[in-house]
Amino acid sequence: MTTGEVFPERIPDEALPLWENLDGCPFFEKAPVRTPHWEEARRLMSRCKEAGQKLHLADALHVVMGSVVRAQAIWTTEISLVNKSKSGLLGPVPVCFPRIDQPLLPFQSE
Repeated sequence: MTTGEVFPERIPDEALPLWENLDGCPFFEKAPVRTPHWEEARRLMSRCKEAGQKLHLADALHVVMGSVVRAQAIWTTEISLVNKSKSGLLGPVPVCFPRIDQPLLPFQSE
């Protein structure tokens, strides 16, 4: 998981301890959003527009920052974003639905 610009003063008091604890989580990276990231997000948006598809700025930044932190995948429930990824419009990090293949169930055989 990754996040870009976050202003701690805007995080509700009850959520601030959770935000601070993410620093120790190996699956979460706080990465600052810089000018080149904004520019790449605009390029993604333009590429999608040329292909007749709309990409929102927040989604474009999400995809760019996933690439910056070398994410293995970006999970979303937004079908249009998944389809854009499958068609090659969004770059190297795959965007997919969150899922679990064949979860192990705690059954005991007798």
